Amino acid sequence: MSQDHKNVGRMSKKSSVRPAIEVDCSAWDSEAVPAGANTGRFVMVSSVRPELEVDCSGGTATPIVSLELIVSPDPTADPVRLALGLLDLLSAVNQLDRALGGTGLSKTAGIQAEGALTLTLAPDDPAGAEARVRHICDLLNRPMKEAEFHLPAVVKTIAARVA
Repeated sequence: MSQDHKNVGRMSKKSSVRPAIEVDCSAWDSEAVPAGANTGRFVMVSSVRPELEVDCSGGTATPIVSLELIVSPDPTADPVRLALGLLDLLSAVNQLDRALGGTGLSKTAGIQAEGALTLTLAPDDPAGAEARVRHICDLLNRPMKEAEFHLPAVVKTIAARVA
């Protein structure tokens, strides 16, 4: 076998490098390309947007408090009864907020973990919301014998806190 055939085979690859080409673009002017010309598939047209003023001064306002409910449902309850029981619970908590001068609560988050359901409710009306939410927490965290709030049958326990 000769030296010339030593590297030729299935696994070797021949390199094909083309010589450099010199292009003189000094004679091109910007008006050479017509206005409606296609810019090509890889050329992106850049557009400069007008200045936009952003006011962040309101970002330092105190955040609205929210009510966090940790509900332990009865694991033996069927799904329809559980859904109706949770709906009754949320309706009762909403009525408490309205009775205290608010306009109701809206669910902002909900998570289920380890058999417990955590619901986060935010007051629709921020005026006086902190006092109302704290009062609702106090009512819900009282022992159920002395509380004026009664849980639906499918809810075993409830804990409330200000978030």
